[in-house]
Amino acid sequence: IKKSEEKLSKLQRRLSKKERFSNNFYKAANKVAKPQEEIANHRKGFQHKTSRKLVNENQVVVVETLNIKGMVKNRKLSKAISDSGWSQFLAFLKYKLQWEGKHFVQVDRWFASSKLCSSCGEKKIALTLSERDWACSSCGAVHQRDENAAINLRKEGLRILNI
Repeated sequence: IKKSEEKLSKLQRRLSKKERFSNNFYKAANKVAKPQEEIANHRKGFQHKTSRKLVNENQVVVVETLNIKGMVKNRKLSKAISDSGWSQFLAFLKYKLQWEGKHFVQVDRWFASSKLCSSCGEKKIALTLSERDWACSSCGAVHQRDENAAINLRKEGLRILNI
């Protein structure tokens, strides 16, 4: 994708120099379309392969609804988040799971998956994004933030599924 994006930016710079709606403008616009299509096809191919792998390996897939609009405001991560095509990936995952007769569960974004202790259920009030590891004040268990969130999301998803 990176190679196609570099090629795309080069062709777009050339296109911007052309007189609008001239023959050379249309030729340059057609050249710009090819890398755009390549990027879209790379992304879709990756999403299809990844969603198929998840569907084949699991009976239930639990995802957290994310505030993508808010996450894109982070200047360092915005391009990576935008390029991932999260909404399209979830659509692929959802229809493939339904097709196979498996379950897709979405957990609300306000569920405190990172802040809850997966051992005892105690909630840590102040947990900053930079804290990757934390210890529960109640039971003393040490948690890695993402692994703890995954365990909590799994529990919550199964709870929602049983309701």
